[in-house]
Amino acid sequence: MKFQSTMESDKYLGSSSTSTYSMNDQQMIERNLIFGLYKLIEHCLEVLNLWKLLCIHQFHVIVANLAADKRNQLSNMNFKELTVYGSEMTTLLASALVQRFIEDHSTTDIINRRLQDLCPSIYKNENALHAKVHEMVLKSKSYTNENDRKILLDNAMKLCKKIGPRINLPAICDLFQSVNWYEAIVDICLTTGQQRDPQCLALHYYKNRDKMETTVDLQVKNVFDSRIECYRLLLDVYGRLVQQSKSLLCQRSSTEKSSSTSDYHPNPDEAKQYAQIILRMATQSNDELFHYTLYNWLYEHNQMDKILEIKSKYLESYLKEKTSEINDSIALMDFLWLYYERNGHFSAAAQILAKLAEQNSNEIPLYKRIEYLSRAIVCMKSLDARLITNSSFGSAGEFLHTLEEKIEVARIQMQLLNSLEKLKPPHYEEAIQMLNQQLLNVTSLYQDFAEPFQLYECQLKILHCAGHDDISLIENIWRNILDKELRSIRTVDVQTRQTLLRNKIKEF
Repeated sequence: MKFQSTMESDKYLGSSSTSTYSMNDQQMIERNLIFGLYKLIEHCLEVLNLWKLLCIHQFHVIVANLAADKRNQLSNMNFKELTVYGSEMTTLLASALVQRFIEDHSTTDIINRRLQDLCPSIYKNENALHAKVHEMVLKSKSYTNENDRKILLDNAMKLCKKIGPRINLPAICDLFQSVNWYEAIVDICLTTGQQRDPQCLALHYYKNRDKMETTVDLQVKNVFDSRIECYRLLLDVYGRLVQQSKSLLCQRSSTEKSSSTSDYHPNPDEAKQYAQIILRMATQSNDELFHYTLYNWLYEHNQMDKILEIKSKYLESYLKEKTSEINDSIALMDFLWLYYERNGHFSAAAQILAKLAEQNSNEIPLYKRIEYLSRAIVCMKSLDARLITNSSFGSAGEFLHTLEEKIEVARIQMQLLNSLEKLKPPHYEEAIQMLNQQLLNVTSLYQDFAEPFQLYECQLKILHCAGHDDISLIENIWRNILDKELRSIRTVDVQTRQTLLRNKIKEF
């Protein structure tokens, strides 16, 4: 039937009284109907051709390899449903046919060509490439020459990249994992992510997602989700390896490898090695969005120590953004200063440490605040001395001096805290909590703690720290210190009392 000539002749049909617009409109409708019928008949023929091939190659054996739910679905379909609604099922059947050849260690070239000739809309070029890659990867298992094996696998990877963004990435990752080819998993996941987003819309969406309108940017969101899906597959593989590296149930020898990934698990040492390969290769990528996705994954899975091992230009911006996003998270700030220190950014590390020390929070005890200040001072002293003394960097010297003053006051605060903790009555608990909750100035330490609780030694230290030289006040405090000491040693002999008092005075 020559539909083209029929459609050409259609333009002569119609009543002479019908307007030109109406006649053209009718012709277009009729042409579309005829073309639709043509495509339907063409597709019916393809389905019948596929069915014939399945019967030739033992239909029952091929269908037996389908998942149980797919077998049930197929058994309940008639020809109309298979033809009109069963595109997924027909593709699955074609792939199952090719899989039969692969399992029999037969070349797929002939069946691939046959399927493409007889049912091209069902078994597309990408399906043929998938099958060829599968065949090549499985064939590599029988190679004893490592160089030949590498060449074969490299050729398989080239075919994978030809498939493009529609590649069946989960199946390919499973396939590569069956031969422990983790470098290829990194490569194909990142490559496919870029192929699905050639205009880099996903990164723009990630950086501006809070400002974008949901309805207007739905297409961009879909591109973002599609790209993230590629990264998630890679990180799922990495996560499984990390778990296997910690498992005592995976102590199987590498000689027990099976052709199926579900039948083989690397032992802990192998899994650790493979995980390191993935992380090393992945962090060498210039894919900025992947880096952010990786850091998020490591953060969510409590692997912050791994982030410190990464040398990347994207890490600092991620940490800053994440810290801001979680409202100055103490855990992230704690990590950020360590990152700065390890990378030689001592001034930035000191700034974060000082901010941590001054946080108003019950999560940071006073001793930890003093540690932060001490570390901040070490960081500032690690700067080039010329930078601190140079006039253009005068603020660095001022900041160091401020830190030294703060740690001196903080140590007095710690002495107050230790003194109150030794007293232990219940009504001191609120004061102890306040001393732990934040760093206080000398005025507050004196008026709210040292004086009300009669901690005379602390009063003296506060006055000395503040440079306060009120002689009468100092003499009165000393009188209280000596009176208190005498009361505590009144039962001992005079000589011992003199020695104890002398030692007490020497403490100051």
